[in-house]
Amino acid sequence: MISAFGAAWITAHSAPVIRVLGSRTIIEQINVGARALSRSGGSGSPGDSSSGGPAGGRTGDAGLALPGGAAFAKRSFEIGSNGIDLDRNPPEQGNLTNGQIEVQADSPEILDFRSTQEVFQWNQPGLPTQEQCHSAELRDGQQDPNVDLTTTQQSHGTARFCILTSEGRDAFMVISGAQVRSGEDIPAAAIVWSRIIPVQ
Repeated sequence: MISAFGAAWITAHSAPVIRVLGSRTIIEQINVGARALSRSGGSGSPGDSSSGGPAGGRTGDAGLALPGGAAFAKRSFEIGSNGIDLDRNPPEQGNLTNGQIEVQADSPEILDFRSTQEVFQWNQPGLPTQEQCHSAELRDGQQDPNVDLTTTQQSHGTARFCILTSEGRDAFMVISGAQVRSGEDIPAAAIVWSRIIPVQ
């Protein structure tokens, strides 16, 4: 056992192996992989926001990058005909007794923003800060718009929204067109920032 470990250590530190693997040795690469698995939660269980799997079990959140910042809620979920309340942690769906529905799927490809104060579709490159989202909502946002995701679905593009919720929180929501399927709930991911910026 000791001799096998010694041979592996020598092999990992030999010049040809280092040239193939770059400057990292095999042991360093294993450690990097273990750290990445640990950060992701390791299980990838559906509904776990740390694993990237949306609640409801559909996986593959590639392209659903979210901005940073102190979060009231930050997770994946699915939007159905019962809607989502972004002012709950986790975002609550279904018949709400203590809040408002911010976004609802009225048909498989239509998003209906209902009790939002303002909604702005973010088409700029990169991810916004909370302040950038808040300014865009107040400057160019719309109240209660309907958004057709058909083009986003067909192009496998991404739809991104800055949302001022009914309770005054700023949220950034992302939907991947590749995950929008007719007749199914719409997978989405969102950050709802914890700081409430007063509306001037």
